[in-house]
Amino acid sequence: VRRFVHVAQNLGIAAMEARDYIALADNLRTERAAFEGGWDEMRRIIMPRATGNAYPDRVPDNGGGLEHSDVANNSLKKLASAHLTYITPLDRRWFTLRPVGFNKDGNQALNDWYSKVTEVMERELAVSNFYSVIHEVYLDRCLTGTGCMFAEMNLNRKLIFRHIPTGTYAIAESESGDVDTLVRWFRLTAHQAAQKWQEDALGPKVRRALKDAKRRYTDSFEFVQCVLPNPKGKLLSDHLPPDKRPWKDVIISLDDKKIVFESGFFEFPFLVTRFLRWGDSPYGVGPAWFARRTIRMAIDMEKILYTLGQTKAYPRLFLLAKQYGEVDLRAGGQTVISPEAAELGLPRGWGTQGQYDIGLEYLRGLYAKIEEAFYVPMLETVSRIDRQMTATEVAAREAEKVLGFTPSFTLFVSDFRVMCQRIMALLYRAGKLPEPVQGVFEVNRRGAPIRLAVPQVQFMGKIAQAIARTQTDGLMTALESIGTLSQMTGRPELLDIVNLNKAGELIYDSKGAPMECKASEDEVKEKETERRNQQEAAMQAALAEQSSVANRNNAQAQQALQTT
Repeated sequence: VRRFVHVAQNLGIAAMEARDYIALADNLRTERAAFEGGWDEMRRIIMPRATGNAYPDRVPDNGGGLEHSDVANNSLKKLASAHLTYITPLDRRWFTLRPVGFNKDGNQALNDWYSKVTEVMERELAVSNFYSVIHEVYLDRCLTGTGCMFAEMNLNRKLIFRHIPTGTYAIAESESGDVDTLVRWFRLTAHQAAQKWQEDALGPKVRRALKDAKRRYTDSFEFVQCVLPNPKGKLLSDHLPPDKRPWKDVIISLDDKKIVFESGFFEFPFLVTRFLRWGDSPYGVGPAWFARRTIRMAIDMEKILYTLGQTKAYPRLFLLAKQYGEVDLRAGGQTVISPEAAELGLPRGWGTQGQYDIGLEYLRGLYAKIEEAFYVPMLETVSRIDRQMTATEVAAREAEKVLGFTPSFTLFVSDFRVMCQRIMALLYRAGKLPEPVQGVFEVNRRGAPIRLAVPQVQFMGKIAQAIARTQTDGLMTALESIGTLSQMTGRPELLDIVNLNKAGELIYDSKGAPMECKASEDEVKEKETERRNQQEAAMQAALAEQSSVANRNNAQAQQALQTT
C-alpha cells in the first residue's frame, strides 16, 4: 500500500483520475481490514454506541441484553476522562508553545511572540468545540487504539473540530512516521450532496435521485475523501490556488465513479493519535484490545449467574402429570397435593445445585482484571485509601498514577505536534495572531519565508508535571545534601554551584502553580536590579555612616589634643 501511494505521488496527483483515487482508497482499506474484526468486537462488547459512529447507516439494536459489559464500559469512560484531566484539562493551561531549539536566554522577541500565540490559541480553543470533540477522540483512542479529529476554520473565523470515528477512514504514514495520508468514507443524501457541491458537480445517479421527490431526502450515496501529499504543492505563499497546495483534497462519488470536488490544504488537517503503536502499522492498539478475552468471559459469567439466580428464585419442578397447572408459585401461594404426590415428595425442585457465591467471586476477579487493563486502580489510588493522607502522600500517589500514562502520553505529544501547526496556521490566516517576527517562518535557500515553523509544544498538564516532578525531587535531594555539606564544612560557597533562579523556576513549573502568578523574565530582572541598587545604596549609606563616625572621632580627638 505504501508503495502504491509512493508511485501515485510520483506519477503526479493532477494526472490521477477517479478510478485511481478509488483504487488507492481500496488498497488502504484492505490494509486496515486486519484490525476491523477486533474493532467491531470491542465496540459490541464494550461500547455499543461506537458502532453507530462507525456504521451510521445501521439501525440501532434494541435487543442488547447482556451482550456488553457495563464494567468495561465504565472503565473505558474513566480512562478517557483521565486523558482530559491529565493531558488536555479545560480548567487550566495545558500547553505552551516555544520556538524549535528554545533557549530562554535567546531571541527574546521570538520567545515573546510564541507566548502571545499560546494565549491566543488557548482562548480560541476554549470558545470552540475542541474539548467536546477531543473527548470522543479519546474514547476511540482507548477503545480501538486510534483516534482521529479534523480541524478547520468556519466562515465566522471560528475554529471547528469534527470527530472522525475509527472504521470510517484509512491512513498511511510518511517516512518519518507521521500520518500524512488519509481517506475516509461517508454517505450523503442527494439533497445534502447538492447543498454541499452544487448539482452540476454531481454524477447522473445522484442527480436522478435529486430530481425524484420520493428519493431526494431518503436515498443515500457513498463518497470517499482522499487527503494526500501533493508533489506539485508549494510552500511559497498562503494564497496559492488549491492545486498548488501541499496537500490535495479530492472527493469522489463511488456510485458514479466521478470526482465531485477538488481542493487542497496548506497543512495536514487531521489529528491521528495512537494509544500504543502496533509494529510498523499506522494503526494503534488500546487497552481494550488486550482485555477482550477477559471481557467475553465476564459477559458469559454474568449470563450464567443470571440464569442461576433465576433458577434459585423460580426453580425447575418435578410434577405428576395431573398436577400440571395446580402448583401455585406465587409468594404465599398454597398448593394442595394428593397422598400419592406427598409420598413421592412432589412437587420438588431439581437442577438448582449451582453455587452462586463461588461464581460471583470468580466474576469479581474478572472485573478486577478488566479495571486493571484500563488503569482504573491506578486512577483511583487516592480515592480508595480509607485513612486520611498527608499532602506529601497525596502528591506521591498522584505522581505514581499519572506516570503510568507516560508511554501513551509521549506518543500523544508526538501526534499532536502536526495538529498544533495546523491550528496555528488557521489562526494566522484568520488574522488572529500577533504580527510575526523574525524566526517565525521556515525559509527556503534564498531566505524567503515559506510557512510557519512547527512549534515546540511544551505540555503542562498533570502528566507533564509528574514527569518534571521526578527532576525536582532529584534537585531537592541535591540541594539538601549540598546544604548539609555546606553547614558541616562551614563553606557557604558550595551553594554557588546551583543556579538558584533556574532551580526555583523548575520547582515552580513542576508544582502546577498558576502561570499568571509567575514573574516574567523582565520582572525578575527588574527586581534583581532594584535589589542590587538597594544593596549598593545600603553599602554607600554604611560607608557614609562609617566615614561620619570616623570624622566625628577624629574631630573629638583633635579637640581633646587642643584642650590638653
